[in-house]
Amino acid sequence: MEVLPDFSRLSISEQPEVDFSKKPIPRQVAKAHKNAIWRIYNVGDFFVTTSYDKTAKMWKAGEYHLKFWRSLPHSRSVLCAERLSTNRFVTGAWNEQKNQISLWTDQGKKLRDFGVHRYGVYALRKLSENCLARSSCDYPGKRHSGPWKFTIQLRDIEKANVIRVLEGHKGGIPVLENLNQDLFLSASADRTIRVWDKNEGKETMQFQGQFGFYDAKPLDERTIVSGSQYMHGARYQGSLRLVSRWDWREQKPVSHYAGHATTVYCVLPLTKHLFATGSRDRTIRIWDVRKGQSVQTIEGEGYFYSMAKWGSSILCGIGYPRGQRSGRRNFVPISIYDFSDK
Repeated sequence: MEVLPDFSRLSISEQPEVDFSKKPIPRQVAKAHKNAIWRIYNVGDFFVTTSYDKTAKMWKAGEYHLKFWRSLPHSRSVLCAERLSTNRFVTGAWNEQKNQISLWTDQGKKLRDFGVHRYGVYALRKLSENCLARSSCDYPGKRHSGPWKFTIQLRDIEKANVIRVLEGHKGGIPVLENLNQDLFLSASADRTIRVWDKNEGKETMQFQGQFGFYDAKPLDERTIVSGSQYMHGARYQGSLRLVSRWDWREQKPVSHYAGHATTVYCVLPLTKHLFATGSRDRTIRIWDVRKGQSVQTIEGEGYFYSMAKWGSSILCGIGYPRGQRSGRRNFVPISIYDFSDK
C-alpha cells in the first residue's frame, strides 16, 4: 500500500509550500457515495469519507487520485470519524438506537461498538492520548416532548467509560477541534463557539455569532475561522456574516468576510494567511487574511459539505439538491482540486 504523507498532523509552517491563490486543475473520483459526503478525514495512511448513505469508506491515495479500498456499513447516516492511533480509528453515526461509536482497525475490521445516546453522534475529536470527546444529542422521549439535551462527553479511550459531561450548548454541536494541549473548542447551531479546558472540563470563553455554526477551525496560534448557516428570512442587522475570524486569546472577533450567498458548511486552513470555505452556493472561496478578501473562487456543481488538505490538493465532499441525483449522479463524487505546478 502506498503510504500517504499525513499533512494534516503537521503544523502550517511544516507543510509543503503551495500557491493556493492560483487556478487549480480539477480532478474527480466519480463513484464515491450514493448520498451526500458529509466529512472527509485524513486518518494516516488513508482517507475516510462519511456519508448519509449509511456507510463510511476508506480510500488509498495515488499521486493524483484516490482509490476505493473498503466500505464500512452502518445502520444509519455516518457523520464523523477520528484517528485514535496509527492502526485504529472510530466512526460516529446518527440515530443508531444503541451503539453510535464504532472502533475499526486500519484494515477496515470492526473491533467493537460503544456509546449510548438516543439520537446520535455529531462530532468526535481525540483530545489526548487517552481521552476522546464526542458531541451528541438526546431527545426527551418518543413524542419529543420536553427539552432536547446537547452535550459533550469526554470518554476514556481504552475503557470507553464517560469521564465527564460538558453542558451549555442549546443546539447541535457539529464541531470539536483542539486549540492546544490544554484547550479545545466546540461550535454549535446555537450561534456560539465555546472554548473548554480539557483538564477541568470548564468553559473558559464564548463567542456569539450571527447564525448557527457549521464549522470552525484554528488558523494559527491565536485565531479561529468559522462558517455559518444562513437562515432564509432571518432578521439581522448590517452585512451578512457567514465567514468570520476570531481572536480566542483576546476573546473578540477580528474580521468578517463577505462573498458567499448562503450557508457555509466547511472551512479549511491552508497556510498561516490563507483558508478555504465551502458553501451551499456551490463555490469554494479561498481567503487571504492579509487582504481581508477572497482571492480565488472555484465553482462546482454541488453543495460543498466538507474539505480536506492533501499535499498540494484540496479534497471536497459534496452533495446534490434533492431530485438531482439521477443518471450520472447516481453516485456522489469526491472532487479534487490540484494546485501543484505539474
